[in-house]
This record gives sequence, structure tokens and C-alpha cells, in this order.
Amino acid sequence: MSPMCQYSAIDGFPNDWHYVHYVTRAVGGAGTIIQEATAVLPEGRISYADLGIWKDEHIEAYKKITAAIQKYGAVPGIQLAHAGRKASCDLANKGGAQIKEGANAWQTVAPSAIPFLPSDTPPVALSADEIKEVTKAFKAAAIRSIKAGYKIIEIHAAHGI
Repeated sequence: MSPMCQYSAIDGFPNDWHYVHYVTRAVGGAGTIIQEATAVLPEGRISYADLGIWKDEHIEAYKKITAAIQKYGAVPGIQLAHAGRKASCDLANKGGAQIKEGANAWQTVAPSAIPFLPSDTPPVALSADEIKEVTKAFKAAAIRSIKAGYKIIEIHAAHGI
């Protein structure tokens, strides 16, 4: 099963919605299940309700899901992502536009200060050292993913980071 964002997480943590969504696909016969775009840093989320694996506390929350997926014969995979200039957006069912201010907004970052859309707030251009830090975050997230029981790691690299 290919990854598809569920926009249902709080602070990056999966919940019962994610468990049911992924495990029922395994029960239904899917051979491989790739979890939705999972942020390697909090500012790398598409929206405030995206999954994340940027801290060790996330690992245990995913173990329940990966164990159940495997119990029903499927292989659990995870898509690691950083939304870059396309981050800080509202939920898809609310239009998905960039949130520019307020509790659910944050400053976006990208390799350049070019916004995704002309109406978006320009991202902060990352320095070469900051880009290396994002790369390190992908590595750390991959290690956490393995500890959480994922057997496949897919890198989502469509947004320039």
C-alpha cells in the first residue's frame, strides 16, 4: 500500500486511527504497507497533524503498529519526509493552504528563500551547515524507524530537502 497522509497525529505521535488504518490493510491482504510521510523534524511536517519520528519517544508508539502489521503477514515500511517550503499547511480537508500565523503555524525552511506559491511566506534559506543537519535528522529518523520495527525505509525527497 502506498503512503497517504492521514492528518490525524498530535505532536507526531500515531494514535488509534493510524493503528486501525494500517493494520486493517494488513488484515485485508496487503503485502507491503508504507506509512504516510513521517516528518524527520517538527518543522518538516506538511501540517500540524502529520506523523513524526524526530524524537526517541516516538519509537514505542510505532512498535504496536509495526508488530500488528507483521502479525497479519504484511511488511511495514515508512516514508521519511521533510516538507521544506511546503510545510506549515492546514489540513487537506480544510484546503491545505499555508498557515502563516497562529498556534498551528511555523517558519518554513528550504535550500532557498523561494516560496512554493507566490502567496506563501518565503521560507528561511538554510545554510550549508543547516542542510547537513537536516540530512543528519533523516539518518536519526531512519535509525528510529528500524528500532520501531519498520523493514522498508522510503525517502520522500520531492520538496527540495
